[in-house]
Amino acid sequence: MGRILLQGTPVPAKPALIALKGTYKGVLKISILLAATYVAAQWLSSVLPAADYRALPWLGNRTAVWVVAELHLMFAAFVLGVPIFALITEIIGVVTSEQRYDELAREFTKLLAMAYTLTAVLGCILLVLFLVLYPKFTGHM
Repeated sequence: MGRILLQGTPVPAKPALIALKGTYKGVLKISILLAATYVAAQWLSSVLPAADYRALPWLGNRTAVWVVAELHLMFAAFVLGVPIFALITEIIGVVTSEQRYDELAREFTKLLAMAYTLTAVLGCILLVLFLVLYPKFTGHM
């Protein structure tokens, strides 16, 4: 566990401070991702000719939006479910006093950070698809 120096005396760091250390970086990354999404959507809208409706070649608009929206929703459901699994695993670990359940709960939380990031990326891709493929609709919304 990490240590924090307070007035020259090493004091064990609080677990909450250690856990939040990576959270700030994650929030910064997602904020940058959202800003980049906005810039990309604005750039694509200015480069593409004005239209009420644009079509993707080969794949089609509806299929592209459906695939990205479905993946986004699946990972969002996963992100909502993983903390429940981690909590149940922690409770089992406390009741049975077995270390393997504590380690499993930690692995769940590591997986949660990656899944949350992927959910945000898919949401940004979905936003770009809506803004570029359906400009009139998104302008109305």
